[in-house]
Amino acid sequence: MEHIKIKELYKSRYNFHDFYEVVTTLINENIILNKGSNQKVQKDKFECQNGDVRVDLPISLGHKNGNYRIAILGLEPRDSKSKFNIERSGKFVFGTPFGIEYWTEKNKYYRCFEDLIKRDDCYLYFTDVVKEYEVKSSKGDADVNARKTFWKKAADIENISFLKKELEILNPTYIIALGNDTYTFLHQQFGDKVIKVVHPNARQNMQSKENSWDIAKKQLNVIFI
Repeated sequence: MEHIKIKELYKSRYNFHDFYEVVTTLINENIILNKGSNQKVQKDKFECQNGDVRVDLPISLGHKNGNYRIAILGLEPRDSKSKFNIERSGKFVFGTPFGIEYWTEKNKYYRCFEDLIKRDDCYLYFTDVVKEYEVKSSKGDADVNARKTFWKKAADIENISFLKKELEILNPTYIIALGNDTYTFLHQQFGDKVIKVVHPNARQNMQSKENSWDIAKKQLNVIFI
């Protein structure tokens, strides 16, 4: 994460400590992101528990002085595998958007953003519209709750204020909204700077039989035409 002001913004809200040091090491060792050796990096292992709050802290990739500054936003964090949990502070558990540090060539998100990552004129910034995911007794219950409460949380005045401060600091050329709900909300707040892209984890297109990440890659490449 290059932006000191964005770190400070998140620090004002969350009491994380060594998160970015650990994530930087993991990303540096990732062979497709930074030509690393894919050596295993030692970090604490823990599961999310009922009542925890899962937060994805923003991650940036690429060239900070690139002509294209692209903010990529999903709906909200998720609680999936424990390996994606980087740090705990009280009830808050921190990870990265889309598990970036563990991307492989077969990963849906990497396949979607591969062309952008390889460009030397792009700075990519990954974050979420809603910052907090409530962990329940089961992942199914937590996911249902996340979808049910998305619009209420997204439209909360404090959430909108935080998101606007975040993107004001970043000053993106484009805001990429992954999926319909993300786009609808972001377009209401930021207008025509927002571009709708199919979510890489969506189902295969029934008519064309194309995978969602391939469709999304094509939609993203239109930016540069």
